[in-house]
Amino acid sequence: MKSNNNVFILNLIKAGYINTGVVEASIGKLIKAHLKSEEKCTLLKISNILNLNTGKLSAEFVKEIYVLDDGYETTADVGLFEHYSGIKLKKENIFTAGQILYTCVLEEQRIHYDGKPIYTADEYTKTFNELFKRATKGINKAIISIDIDVVDGENSAFLNAINQIIQKGDIKLLVKEFYSDPIGKELKILGSSLKKLKGFGIKPEFISFLTQKDSSVEQKIREFCKKEKFSDKKYEISEKCSFVYETLKNFENGIIYDYIKNNLELNSEDDTKCTLDWLFKKYGSNVSIGIITRYKDTKNVYFSLVNNLYFACKKEGVNLELVELNPSKFKEYKENGVLEKLNGIVCPGGFGSTEYDLKCNVIKFARENNIPFLGICLGLQLFFIEYARNVLGINNATSTEFDSSNPAVVVKIKNALCKNTGSGCYLGQYDVSFEQMDIPFSLSKLNKTYKFRHSYGLCNKIVEQCKSKDLLVGGIVSDGRFALLANKNHPFMLGVQFHPELTSTIYSIDPIFLEFIKAAIKK
Repeated sequence: MKSNNNVFILNLIKAGYINTGVVEASIGKLIKAHLKSEEKCTLLKISNILNLNTGKLSAEFVKEIYVLDDGYETTADVGLFEHYSGIKLKKENIFTAGQILYTCVLEEQRIHYDGKPIYTADEYTKTFNELFKRATKGINKAIISIDIDVVDGENSAFLNAINQIIQKGDIKLLVKEFYSDPIGKELKILGSSLKKLKGFGIKPEFISFLTQKDSSVEQKIREFCKKEKFSDKKYEISEKCSFVYETLKNFENGIIYDYIKNNLELNSEDDTKCTLDWLFKKYGSNVSIGIITRYKDTKNVYFSLVNNLYFACKKEGVNLELVELNPSKFKEYKENGVLEKLNGIVCPGGFGSTEYDLKCNVIKFARENNIPFLGICLGLQLFFIEYARNVLGINNATSTEFDSSNPAVVVKIKNALCKNTGSGCYLGQYDVSFEQMDIPFSLSKLNKTYKFRHSYGLCNKIVEQCKSKDLLVGGIVSDGRFALLANKNHPFMLGVQFHPELTSTIYSIDPIFLEFIKAAIKK
């Protein structure tokens, strides 16, 4: 193999959008599969926004928040990359234009510049290069994925810095995803972007178009490429599917994937393309799973969770039918029999007090009507609050996150436990012990480590009262807090403080999802 050529992906896509991860993940898996045992590949995820961390943006902009092993919060496309390629990332692999500027300002405050005036063109590029070198130290092949709005007039320093790190032999791929009509307007912006990139010495060799299947759109793209003098072998149009793994499979069957493989001399006979045919099978029966949420874009906001429910369903030979449950419509659902028809209910993670009492109503319905239930993070806490109120008899039991005037069965975690983040949030991958508990629902192969993202946890003093009731208590973390509750007199009612969807992958589906779906099928 050539020793130093990298792959640059220029994403003319909004920061953190999941389809950027399709190209990154596919190329990452391709390179990793063909490296020698002592060689390493990584991803650098760079965005031109001024925010310090894309993982702090709201779900409106970046959909799901993904957590790296070291506790760094980032976007769902990075999670797709880790899960599909098998390459682990760290905090230094991800940075923004804002972080580069912030680093310059910190250096100035530390008198690093000896009181001399500093200018964007010089120090910005220098800092960019330093962050790049730090992230690629000891790396043989790097995928540098850059989310950028090229036509933004403020991006000159950013584009200049990118040009400085591109070397001869590097592959430059531009990715353009189309969101809406009119396509003519977006193609005009793309033309301006290509012209500006060329002005900074950046000339993409290929363009990957991600769009819905539409012959008229494809024709306009072909006309545009002909005008811009991109031959048929220099661009491809991949269908953007509702299920991201189908989009990934489409990309891997295209000419760009093969070009990258050949140009990097990855000519092993091993075929690394997506061969997970079981994922795309259609079965004769469906399993209806309700997700308690106030978001309309459930598939993206809970990207990893929905994917793992989908994986588990396919492994068990059924199709997934997803039902969004708005807690404010609980009475309507109950009257119309919507909840009774469900095979299972999931209450996912989240923050804030919005409609938490109404969510507890749905959980109570699942408990009393033997509907399989899975609570994750906030879902565990609400499971416990509902149980404390209606079984333990603790009137108005609540969380200190929601209400400080009533009995708290869920309390704030000590800030000392959140030292890796400095934000009062327990983040990252930690050991979880299940040794001192009876494992419920055939969950005999639980992992020993899980990822966490929460600021509140179960009150151990109250949890101890449950041991004489019908709850199984366990999943102990390092400071003695409990991270798992299960109702042993229920077909399947499980709550976990950790996020199994962030460690479960298409190659190794967490047993929590598999057993939940098995119970849902039996309902």
